[in-house]
Amino acid sequence: MTIDEFLTNVRRIQAADPRYRLGRDGSDGYCDCIGLVIGAIRRSGGQWRGIHGTNWTARNAMHDLNPLRGAGQLRRGELVFRAHEPGAKGYALPSRYASSADRRDYYHVGVVMQTNPLRILHCSGGGVKADTSTSRWQFHGMLTMFAERMGLMQIGDSGDAVKGLQSALMAAGFPLPLHGADGNFGAETEQALRQFQQKSGLDASGAADAETLAALRLLNG
Repeated sequence: MTIDEFLTNVRRIQAADPRYRLGRDGSDGYCDCIGLVIGAIRRSGGQWRGIHGTNWTARNAMHDLNPLRGAGQLRRGELVFRAHEPGAKGYALPSRYASSADRRDYYHVGVVMQTNPLRILHCSGGGVKADTSTSRWQFHGMLTMFAERMGLMQIGDSGDAVKGLQSALMAAGFPLPLHGADGNFGAETEQALRQFQQKSGLDASGAADAETLAALRLLNG
């Protein structure tokens, strides 16, 4: 299953104009917000090995989950979340997460269909809707099942693959004077990667996706 297949099936569920009902995935004319995601994965031949819920997804199915500061951070195929902080109006963290270190209540999820112009699809009381801004979304990230296929690397990752990325950035003229190729993807690596992406005409997400890695390989021969 690819991101393209996943997004195609999100659109197919949208085109069927499902009504909102908790616990459904669009296969019978009904869906909820996470059901839009799960249904598209299943239609694409993938499997969902978890709970039908946004809180479970945010805590267990994401390669990364980061605060959303603006549309420029988003990547096609990512999920975006709305969340209540503890004590906020509407806060209702399910009891199964009472001992979780992350006390946020992730109560709604959407799919980033495209980034320029921005289009986020999500299923709520009025069916599948489209957002064109990030004003109502607080967190974003890529599902692990896609990140692993993409070879995605981003802040917080570590290992030999990160070290190779850092070496490629330095060889391409984007120095890492503080830490060099230490194998830890930190703020310095993210900044250098954004600079490379901007100069190369790529989406300056600060994450090393397949397109970015291909551009680095081409530049470095």
